[in-house]
Amino acid sequence: MDLFQKTLEQLSKKIQGASVYKKDVSGALSTLLGVSITEDQVVIKDKTIYIKVSPTVKTALFLKKSAVLDVLKKYNITFMG
Repeated sequence: MDLFQKTLEQLSKKIQGASVYKKDVSGALSTLLGVSITEDQVVIKDKTIYIKVSPTVKTALFLKKSAVLDVLKKYNITFMG
């Protein structure tokens, strides 16, 4: 296997992994808040999760911060801070 194929394989694994995380995060938050959050609204960049939602939903996330962190732990999503 040449270097190009190895690089493509590694990139593919990273993309698939990020996709799984986005699906888990969006599903967990949707369940917790009772609001639909799609995978497209979740961005994972530099080991940081960004949620593209309205300020009202962001406030709800902040108010339920401890519950959000607990839910993410159940999905084996690690976090810092």
